[in-house]
Amino acid sequence: MATLLLSTALTLITMKTLLFIGGTFGFVCGFAFSFIHKESWVVCLWHGGMTAILSGVLLTWWDWAWTENMKDATVGRQGASEPMLTNSTNPKSSQS
Repeated sequence: MATLLLSTALTLITMKTLLFIGGTFGFVCGFAFSFIHKESWVVCLWHGGMTAILSGVLLTWWDWAWTENMKDATVGRQGASEPMLTNSTNPKSSQS
């Protein structure tokens, strides 16, 4: 499952989707808060645009960080399948 999520084409689609969702959510929030404060339409659009950019970049960064952590976990899981060496000695082997 993790390999499927980490494929390049799917990652690009996911990043674009999160950028779009973040931008839309940010624009709606910025516009709504400015509208609630009874700002002019120009200021409402300005705040909507600024929050759209910031939230889109934030969600894109979050997706990048999540993807990198998923890659690290996949590599770690593949490395964990090898037997681990321990420093402890077997007490039965020391008794001769």
